[in-house]
Amino acid sequence: MGELLSAMQTYANRKPARFHMPGHKGNLSCANGLPYDLDVTEVYGVDKLRHPTGVLKHLEERLAGAFGSRRAFLSVNGSTGALYAGIYAACRRGDTILVSRNCHLSVWQAAEFMGLQTVTIEPEWWATLGVFGAIPTEAVRFAVKHHPEARLCVLPSPTYEGFVSDTAAIAEILHGAGIPLLLDAAHGREIPPQADMAAQSLHKVFAAMTQTAALHWNSALVTACAAERAARMFTSTSPSYILMTSAENALEALAEDGAALHHLAAFRQAAADWKNLRLVPTDDPYKLLINLSGSALTAAQAEHILREQYNVEAEYCKGRLLLCMVSDWNTAEDFARLKAALAALDAAQAAPPGPPLHPPPRPEQRIPIAEAVRIESEEIPLQEAEGRVAWEYLYAYPPGVPLCFPGCRIAAGHIAYLDRETVRVAAGF
Repeated sequence: MGELLSAMQTYANRKPARFHMPGHKGNLSCANGLPYDLDVTEVYGVDKLRHPTGVLKHLEERLAGAFGSRRAFLSVNGSTGALYAGIYAACRRGDTILVSRNCHLSVWQAAEFMGLQTVTIEPEWWATLGVFGAIPTEAVRFAVKHHPEARLCVLPSPTYEGFVSDTAAIAEILHGAGIPLLLDAAHGREIPPQADMAAQSLHKVFAAMTQTAALHWNSALVTACAAERAARMFTSTSPSYILMTSAENALEALAEDGAALHHLAAFRQAAADWKNLRLVPTDDPYKLLINLSGSALTAAQAEHILREQYNVEAEYCKGRLLLCMVSDWNTAEDFARLKAALAALDAAQAAPPGPPLHPPPRPEQRIPIAEAVRIESEEIPLQEAEGRVAWEYLYAYPPGVPLCFPGCRIAAGHIAYLDRETVRVAAGF
């Protein structure tokens, strides 16, 4: 049993008269099966996340040790909170940062919050699939050359679909210019030591509960003190001990890491015999990215078959792609269902591959984000929005990567990617 869980159970077993938050007081008569008896606040014996000195301090030390970072700070606000913290730790209001275009929404919102100037770096584009890939090293070099004033660079690796950038080469370029690297490693099973900071979602790939994450620190350019202050700042002052205990459970379960690899090997062997579907090679072995373009089925039809006929829920199914995320806690039965479902999809009517797909147009910033959101807005039909200036972030979810930002001109190519009826634009623009 983990140290934090033991401390919480010791407290619950005492059955104290709880005249402290939360309001349910650990009374299981209102719990409906939930572990209310273990849902405590920062009481004696279970430590305090704001200033950890006991079990939470040990948990953060174990997190750092498990992933090779010098320090790790728990986040119960997901990687969103960790990314906010990393940006805040490295930057001052109004600074310039380099941001890969396929960064998550939270990165751009953090830039809005701090009034930062963003310089966009273009990732690779997979025209056959319609997704962004890794970040070209030369694109980073170009951005650094033309913006030596940049205070930070933020990149996703691995990406949502499982593509990994050459972090070591990118960090060497950045560090030569005195620019730290913040990695959005929300989907990462490993933390590259070259990254100054990295946000990692413990719930996305490990056995932690949703909303549980960590900010890892390894930097000579950003102080540990700044990183810790920011990490505590961008998390709740009433952190969930159940979520933090699930992070401890994830560490306890790391010994199981790799348990799914033999299932994945068998799956890939079966996929080699597909006729119409194609398994896309990715850098992350736990991501199954399937190209549907050889099938006459639409993404919606494929998703319906998976769900209704085989009781399989994929991460997403849209456009030409089906994405399945695997962890070491998927069972043999899970894989059997998935193989049967995809064999059925593969047996459906074939179709010729479609034409190359173009990336969404590069955002054309007319007004800085932080200024655009202060302008009065109006709601108009999406199909009438071409040429107008966006007041909101426009993105498809998943993966939550904005196509267009507040203050950007909305292009026809943005509209084509969106599945909605209306959009808010800046009034008068």
